[in-house]
Amino acid sequence: MTSVPKVGFESDSPYTWLILLAILTVIGLAMGDWQVLRPQLKRT
Repeated sequence: MTSVPKVGFESDSPYTWLILLAILTVIGLAMGDWQVLRPQLKRT
């Protein structure tokens, strides 16, 4: 039985990856919207 090194969270639960993916998606969308809307706000 090989032990998977823990990285501070329980990687056995599939919901952990869903939560991490959701957080990364939200951050990605927020950063994308910020970089897209920022020049438009400066132009107007």
